[in-house]
Amino acid sequence: MHSYELETLAVISALTRFRVYVLGKTFRVVTDCAAIRSTMTKRDLIPRVARWYILMQEYDFVVEHRDGNKMSHVDALSRNPIETDVITETKVIDVLKIDDDAWLQTVQEQDSELQRIINILNDPETKDIVDIHSNYTIKNGRLYRVITDRNGETNLKWVVPKSVRWQIVRMNHDDVGHFGFDKTYSKISQVYWFKKMRRFIKKYCESCLNCAHNKLPTGSKQGFLHPIPKVSKPFDTLHTDHCGPFPMSKKKNVHILVIIDAFTKFIFIKPVKNLKSSTTVQVFNEYFSIFGVPRRVISDRGTSFTSKEFEDFLLEKGVKHVLNAVASPRANGQCERYNRTIIDALTSAIHGKAENLWDTAIPQVQWSINNTINKGTGHTPSEMLFGVQTTGVSDGIMNEIVSEIHEPVDRVEVYDDATVRIASNQEKQKEYFDKKRKIATQYKIGDLVRVEKEIRTEVGHSRKLLPKCVGPYRISKVLDNDRYEIEDTPITKKEGCKIYRATYAVDKLYPWLVFSNDVISSDSE
Repeated sequence: MHSYELETLAVISALTRFRVYVLGKTFRVVTDCAAIRSTMTKRDLIPRVARWYILMQEYDFVVEHRDGNKMSHVDALSRNPIETDVITETKVIDVLKIDDDAWLQTVQEQDSELQRIINILNDPETKDIVDIHSNYTIKNGRLYRVITDRNGETNLKWVVPKSVRWQIVRMNHDDVGHFGFDKTYSKISQVYWFKKMRRFIKKYCESCLNCAHNKLPTGSKQGFLHPIPKVSKPFDTLHTDHCGPFPMSKKKNVHILVIIDAFTKFIFIKPVKNLKSSTTVQVFNEYFSIFGVPRRVISDRGTSFTSKEFEDFLLEKGVKHVLNAVASPRANGQCERYNRTIIDALTSAIHGKAENLWDTAIPQVQWSINNTINKGTGHTPSEMLFGVQTTGVSDGIMNEIVSEIHEPVDRVEVYDDATVRIASNQEKQKEYFDKKRKIATQYKIGDLVRVEKEIRTEVGHSRKLLPKCVGPYRISKVLDNDRYEIEDTPITKKEGCKIYRATYAVDKLYPWLVFSNDVISSDSE
């Protein structure tokens, strides 16, 4: 194989090895082989190099040539090899139980900085260098750091050379259960010491792939509550959601479609046979024919609401469609709270009856909710919408008394009162919600993130042992109210599929690995 091919292969090997760290970032490949740069511009390539060239296309990098005399740190790995027996010993030795004096002295003496300190300590004429003599000592030929604890006791910590720091941290993090920074640092600091040890260990723990996929940060969730502004008029904003599935009724209904007016809280419940967009459009057409067309509709990302058919329907009506962030039910809290009320009411209504009669109780449940005082507005939805309290079929012979009590009201006063109550209620909800939250991390376009995964229990698998996060994904758009649009990276994109894009709230996103080295130096062996 030609040396040029070996150099190119070295770049491919480096990119493959560090793929999870450099993918999606702009970086440099520094090499002493000028011919590699021609790989990017050559018109004709031999098949083997052409295949390698294709592999390079998913990375965003530039090739920088550097003279060989400036690449000695890389050349040393291949041109000045350590004896085989020493390499074997370095690989298999248990650094946590070091008892090989020769190996300990050798690795410390190979570190230029530690060798300088050892020479100072061994030279009687350098006693005036107080900083070295007071902080370091040599015992049994090994260099130790002198540490004084809070109790005034002196402890010796073995000074770790640069060449084995990664191995020390790996054995105390990866090999003992992937504990967090605090436990890892505590374990290492009992025996070892090296400069900027906290920073090195923290960076290693935050760059661990296993931890990134299987752990979620502890403590308060990110992001505060952003209440949806309410316009003081009926049917300006509608909230909608599907509830179910329920047992198939005699009329073949399986779900219910819930539509709620954001201001009056007037609810419309419709049993439906399926979640098809055509069925949803039919229900909304019926709703619009009775109450008119709203300014906007807020829904989750169910397939009924994200289909082109439903989007075209709302577009034709001139309705703005607002889709919630993925896995953020609080963004459609109106429906989520009423769904629970509806289920409880249906359960009680059909108690002692056949389950397939559940949809027969829907009209009574709908009337009851619309004629019960809403805590947020201080009025019943019917009173706010119609100006009177409607009479139900259950009132029977008491209609005359009920009609005397339920006198018409001034809807202007009701609206003003409800507006004040809603604003006050939203303020209290935000205050309560924000107590358990913290300031959100600010991402920018191009940042890599991991996404909290919605874990579903599968047969033969434990929910607790499944990965908690997936990624990396790239931030493609920054939205308001701590929301972000993410898209696939080459790692997450499935072959033959369109690029995945979705909107997530900030509390479902976490930074990807913090590894920030943007230079890969390569040299052939």
